[in-house]
Amino acid sequence: MKRTFQVTGILMLLAVCGCSGVRSEQRIDMRISSEYLGRIDAGQWVLQEMTVDGRAVELTGRPPTIGFEADGRVFGFASVNRYFGSVQITDRGELSWSDGFGATKMGGPPEAMKQESDFLNALPNTQRITLDNNTLIAASNDHTTQLIFTAAQP
Repeated sequence: MKRTFQVTGILMLLAVCGCSGVRSEQRIDMRISSEYLGRIDAGQWVLQEMTVDGRAVELTGRPPTIGFEADGRVFGFASVNRYFGSVQITDRGELSWSDGFGATKMGGPPEAMKQESDFLNALPNTQRITLDNNTLIAASNDHTTQLIFTAAQP
C-alpha cells in the first residue's frame, strides 16, 4: 500500500510538471480574419524580422512599422517615410493588398532607403496573416517572403 501511494504520488508530480511545461509553450497561431481584425488594429506593430525571396534582410536603423484600421486601411513608417494603403482580409486570413502604397517623399541614408524599398516591395507579396501570441506574421504562401512584427510598446 505504501509503495502504491509512492508511485501514485510520483505519477501525479510528473503530470503536474508536464502540464506546466505545456502551458508555457502554448501558441495561439490564429489566422487573422476580418472578424478578428480588432485583435490587431489597436496599435502599431514593429518589424523584427524580414525575409524577402528566401533571403533574410538585416534590419538597420529605425525599423518599419504597420498599423491596421477596422475599415482595411493600413499605415506606418517604412524606415524613412510614412506610408499608407489598404488591404482586404478574408475570413480565412488571406490578404489582398490595394495597388501600391502612398508615401511621403523624404530622402535618407542609403541603407535606410534600401530597407524601406525592400519592406514596401515585400509587404504586397504577403498573402496571409497570422497572430501567434504577440507576434504578427505576414507571409507569402510559399514562406519565401515573411514579415514578423511585435506589438509596439505604448
